[in-house]
This record gives sequence, structure tokens and C-alpha cells, in this order.
Amino acid sequence: MTHPIYRPEAAADIVEAAGWYERNQAGLGAEFLAEAKKTADRILEQPLQCVVVYRETRRALVRRFPYGLFYRVLDRHVIVVACFHTCNIPDDHVDKRRFPLFFARDVLRTLVAQLAAENAVAPE
Repeated sequence: MTHPIYRPEAAADIVEAAGWYERNQAGLGAEFLAEAKKTADRILEQPLQCVVVYRETRRALVRRFPYGLFYRVLDRHVIVVACFHTCNIPDDHVDKRRFPLFFARDVLRTLVAQLAAENAVAPE
């Protein structure tokens, strides 16, 4: 494997995150991109080293930043499918059997909505 294949959505996620960092501090966007590249290089060296988080999708954490590269290994190719902030992983990308805290978050969200409906109070 010589280089990862980035799905358009993953590339857009990375560019968006880098843009956010750059807007908040000059040069930080470039540092994020460099760390994301190092993460991709680590993935290429040992593609099966990272934990499977959903079906065949694995997550490699980006050092220094609260982001993860989500990827799949198909044949001899690494396909990067997304780059998410680790606190904002969409629920449909989480295997609830392996990550019960995400399931608990869903249960709490449902309970808050039910209580809000009963008391006619808007949830925060």
C-alpha cells in the first residue's frame, strides 16, 4: 500500500476541520493537516492495528487533536471514509454492542425528550 484512498466526504471533513483550526489560530490548520497525514501513514504501516468501531470500519486517532480517521481495509487498499471529532461521532457510525456509553447517550436523550414533552418544557 502506497497511499490511502480518501472518499470525497472524508476529504471534505479533513479540509473543514483544518479550516476551523486555521480560523482560530494561524498555522494550526496546517499542523492539523500534518498530523492527519502522519495518522494516515501510521495506518498504511499497519492497517489492522486500530480498533474496529463499526462493522469493518476502524478508527485511528489523530495525535494532538480530538479527531479520528475512520477507514476500511479492502483487499490491499486503505479507504478513509470519514474524519470526525471524537465527541461528535454520528450515532449511525457506532456499534452499540461494543460502545454501550453511546447507547446510554441515546437512552438519556430519549428520556429527556419524554420528560420535556410531559412537562411542556423545551429540552436543553
